[in-house]
Amino acid sequence: MTNRKNEIRKENRRSIPLFLVLIVIGGIVGGLIGFFGTYFEDSLNIGIQYLVDYLPMIIFGIMLLFAFGTQALGWPIYMHCRKKLELWDGEEDATPRQINLSIGYLMWGITVNIIIAFLSFSVSITYGFMNYFVAGIFTVAVIIFILDLFLTIFLQQKLVDLLKEMNPEKKGSIYDVKFQSKWLESCDEAEKLQIYQSSWASYRVMSHVYIFAWMITFLANLFFDVGIFSTVIISVLWLIHSSVYCYKSIQLDSSSIM
Repeated sequence: MTNRKNEIRKENRRSIPLFLVLIVIGGIVGGLIGFFGTYFEDSLNIGIQYLVDYLPMIIFGIMLLFAFGTQALGWPIYMHCRKKLELWDGEEDATPRQINLSIGYLMWGITVNIIIAFLSFSVSITYGFMNYFVAGIFTVAVIIFILDLFLTIFLQQKLVDLLKEMNPEKKGSIYDVKFQSKWLESCDEAEKLQIYQSSWASYRVMSHVYIFAWMITFLANLFFDVGIFSTVIISVLWLIHSSVYCYKSIQLDSSSIM
């Protein structure tokens, strides 16, 4: 026990210097941001106002790019994967790996597209009534948003159905509210391990992202008076994210004891 305590102390001593350096660097960076933010406050306000004026057009352009890109690339990729599956002899392993990889990248692109679409929709709603020109963008953006959303959901269904054809043990429809639970239950141990590792990587990254996002929203409110609501939302999401992890961890520990 004494040796273990000494090992723990040594490990802490090795980690403390880097931790203190990071704190000092963080303080210096925060101080510089505060100084330059105050010194160039007027110029920054002008720049931000200029960005806000053109924000609907910028977001609208990005939404168009992702919406058309997802549909133009997604459906040919799906058809290519379906053709590969139809030619698959059911024995060799290269084909299902290639299909899984293609669908994985396509699902990633679909997720980004959906997030961009919702962002564009919210910006269009917020700025859609400022003038007739922006109102026109608002109307077109809403129409494209609805069409893109329905086509993307349909594409997701086709991809999931393709995976279920390739893996008969897979269960669940994307239209089922319990789809994720049913899909996870139908995965084998290797697939579950992959999901857990991906979830852990996401948790670690988001733990840092929340800190950074909180700092950005705090500074934005401090220097540009954008309101405290964004900081509150980030803090609430951060709280939920951490609390769910802690609760689930305690729940799993309790179940293992029982």
